[in-house]
Formats: sequence, structure tokens, C-alpha cells
Amino acid sequence: MLQNAWILPALMVGAFVIILFVGKKLPQGGWWVGQLAVTACLVLSTVAGVQWHQREKVAVTSEVTTEVGSNEGAKTKAATTEGATEEAALSFGGSRGFA
Repeated sequence: MLQNAWILPALMVGAFVIILFVGKKLPQGGWWVGQLAVTACLVLSTVAGVQWHQREKVAVTSEVTTEVGSNEGAKTKAATTEGATEEAALSFGGSRGFA
């Protein structure tokens, strides 16, 4: 369901279009079309929420190397994990100026 999350707003837009163009011609004014779409979205979003909660959590680690001015080998290393704050450690060789 997580890959098909676009269905949720599509259901609401579809119900809006149906009610807009043929709502007066439907029995009881077509109120049940909107009610059906909202109920379907509630059920599908609950399923998506459960799947999101049960997904496999993967830690993301990235390393970026940049050269700043005359400081060759200046490294910025950031490790990001689920639930942890991002920490960055800078180590410069030579002077600290950015020329």
C-alpha cells in the first residue's frame, strides 16, 4: 500500500468530480459517493500507517569529502541513523582560513 499511496487523494478527487457533474442525478443527491470515498480513504490510510510502522528501518550513512580553499583533504563526515541526531566532525589540515 505504501507504493500506492497516491490512491488516497485520487479517491477524494474522483468522488469530488462525480458529485460535481452527476451528483444531482444520483439518488439522494449523491452524498453516499463522498461518504464511501472518505470511508475507503480511512481504511486504506490505516493499512498504510500499519505498514509504515512495521517497515524495516535502515540506517543511512554518508561521507562527503570536499576541498576548501588551500586546505586539501578537508573532510566532512556525517552519519545519520534512525532516531539519532546528525553529527558532523570537521578535520582540517594546515591553516583554518578559507582563502
